[in-house]
Amino acid sequence: MATRVLGVLAGEDQDVGDLVRWARSAEVVLAADSAADRLLEGGITPHRIVGDMDSASPAALASGAELIRDDDVHRSDCDKLLDHAWRSGWKQITLAGIEGDRLDHLLAALLSAARSPLEIRLALRDGTGLLVREGGESVVGARVGQLVSLLPIGGPCRATLTGVRWPVSDAEFGPTGTWSLSNEAVEECVSAHVHLGCALLVLGGPPDEALPWP
Repeated sequence: MATRVLGVLAGEDQDVGDLVRWARSAEVVLAADSAADRLLEGGITPHRIVGDMDSASPAALASGAELIRDDDVHRSDCDKLLDHAWRSGWKQITLAGIEGDRLDHLLAALLSAARSPLEIRLALRDGTGLLVREGGESVVGARVGQLVSLLPIGGPCRATLTGVRWPVSDAEFGPTGTWSLSNEAVEECVSAHVHLGCALLVLGGPPDEALPWP
């Protein structure tokens, strides 16, 4: 069973070269609808295209990728991609192309990730994000001085963050509680433990500092 699964969304802020590097290192590449065209632009044909196929180009649809059609108008293409990955038996996925010029699309993708049972990593254009859910802990290697943020996703949460300049312990995160924005790693290991809810752990840095595949 593949462990290096890459899901590509259609956000255009991420450099095509970065997408290509991620895709070449993956065992399976899934594209959400028109994200297939961004991959084709870099010479990569995804293994599967997932969505309602309303925005993928004719060239993408004829590229030889397996088409997984889902016409449910009440779910986003990100929802459909994550659901397909889960139903295919994969337990973890890296999402790229999540950032773009539409704030609603970015927020919807983050909420889709928070709802999914998958273990999810975000390949950002400046850094890496990890979804940490209730009862979970993410312990990651860090460079001293590296930017670290921990933000609640989808509602209130309670979390502990260590290995940073301003640690928090069992703190309430949410609109009326604590955030940890632009914190700084002071150790070579950063730990985020979410006691309640879901949070996004972000480590800043260029793409070549991204966390390794599991």
